[in-house]
Amino acid sequence: MTMRILNHLFNITSTSMNERAAIMMPFSVLLLAVVALVSTAAAQRPVKDATDAFDSRACLARRSCPTQLQAAYRLAERKDFPFLLHLYPKAPSDTQEWIVQGIYASMLGRDDPRVQSFMRGVASQSTQEEDVSETKWYALQFLAESCDATALKTLRAHGGDEHTPYAFKVACGEWAKTLEIFGKCKYVPAKEVLLDSLNSSCLDVANSAAASLDILYPQACPQKSPFSEAKHCYIDLWSKEK
Repeated sequence: MTMRILNHLFNITSTSMNERAAIMMPFSVLLLAVVALVSTAAAQRPVKDATDAFDSRACLARRSCPTQLQAAYRLAERKDFPFLLHLYPKAPSDTQEWIVQGIYASMLGRDDPRVQSFMRGVASQSTQEEDVSETKWYALQFLAESCDATALKTLRAHGGDEHTPYAFKVACGEWAKTLEIFGKCKYVPAKEVLLDSLNSSCLDVANSAAASLDILYPQACPQKSPFSEAKHCYIDLWSKEK
């Protein structure tokens, strides 16, 4: 009797183990497949990166490529500055614009002397049309974000006045970034530009001007609405300084 019970239990245990093995087998195969897939992807990644870099270079070198800005941005992200700076002088004007914008948008190269020198060269172009071009603004803004004194001075000179808007051919949201930099760099010579910008119909411009003035003159004229009140406050403040 005892032997029969033991044999019965052994049969149940054996059956359970076989069932578990049958269940675990597909899972083990799936796990091995996932590991193999991940390993293959990791091995192929350098090849894919190299292919993407080649495609981006080829796109920039071909004027008809519709994604030149994205290509310039991807190359700048990879810090492929030697290629970008070498291509720029012989590239058509629209491709040059994408190169400058791509470098700016990547937020890289600020500490690279080659890129800084390149941007200074673009910013110093002096033909009348390029004086206020979008490309020149990107170069100047790139330098100004490191508080470059020459770039700040040039941007201020094109900032307009009470009756004339800023001169650069960029959207008001972009110009607002320049006004923001005047505050961050504590560039006091731009105070008149900031003051006149309080009248802007572009809310981004008016807000950035008000914020920068508050940095230059902390708590002198607390943020007021409408901005016309703040403007009168600063005018009174500066008249007392004289």
